[in-house]
Amino acid sequence: MELQSKLTKDIWLFAINGFYIKPTLHVMAKFTKELIRERIEGNEVDLSLSQLTTIPVKELLLFPRATFLDLSCNLLSELPENFCSLRHLIKLDLSKNRLTFLPEAFGELNQLQKLDLYSNRLTTLPLSVAFLTDLKWLDLKGNSLEAELAMAAGPCADDKECRQCAKQVVALVKRRSADHERAKQEMLKVQRAKAAELEEEERRRREDLKRQRAAEKQRRKEKFLAEQKAKESRGDDDDESQDGEEPIDDNVEDASGTRKQISETGGSNSSHLLLIGILVALVAIVAGAWFYCTNDPSGCSALKSRLGI
Repeated sequence: MELQSKLTKDIWLFAINGFYIKPTLHVMAKFTKELIRERIEGNEVDLSLSQLTTIPVKELLLFPRATFLDLSCNLLSELPENFCSLRHLIKLDLSKNRLTFLPEAFGELNQLQKLDLYSNRLTTLPLSVAFLTDLKWLDLKGNSLEAELAMAAGPCADDKECRQCAKQVVALVKRRSADHERAKQEMLKVQRAKAAELEEEERRRREDLKRQRAAEKQRRKEKFLAEQKAKESRGDDDDESQDGEEPIDDNVEDASGTRKQISETGGSNSSHLLLIGILVALVAIVAGAWFYCTNDPSGCSALKSRLGI
């Protein structure tokens, strides 16, 4: 039935320059909510044979009960990122388009049980396909798949082989995803080790700089103390020189001469005063004797006899 349905659609197509073009009578400029509603039959939305180059995702989200979406036989070269928000889909037909890749988040359509990618331009599948654990049917024939993926997909010639394709492809992508995760962890491990090494180098550099600054500070301190000690030593030597040799400068000599002159002058004055005092005493004695003898001649004679004069 699937093959018959595809052949029926092919009847309505004709090729120009290698592309499938739909008759103008069926071309839709834009699918509105009302137009999509007209395309719904049961739980299926049929947007096939519509020359679509993009997908009206926002409008399709308004019909969450339509779990089968048929986008076959259009002109789609890529799926928009928000396409993966159609998580209610169980069956999806993207056959006979121009898809060269699927979005990285394609695995978010984790309720998919049937996926038709027949006759596109795919070479590989995103790793997120590993999350399509409910996928039971997959058709990948008519694509330029890389060798390992093509071997896992098989010929997909009938329903049984398409079921086998789904099982083997999901298993392959799971292995690839695991390998990718291991490689990612290894890379993270290497990056952490490198970061730790750089951090250790930075720590050692800071410690070396700290030690250099401490050494420089200690060197300056020792130099300062040595200079202070040298100054103190020079001061002690000067003191010892002054105590031992007692050098006399001109000022000291002048002061000493002045003191000597003052001393000599003072001695001479003292001698003169002494002589004057003696002379004054003698004069007083003579005057007193004269006065005494004048007033008392008898007493004067007696005094003279005592004195032996």
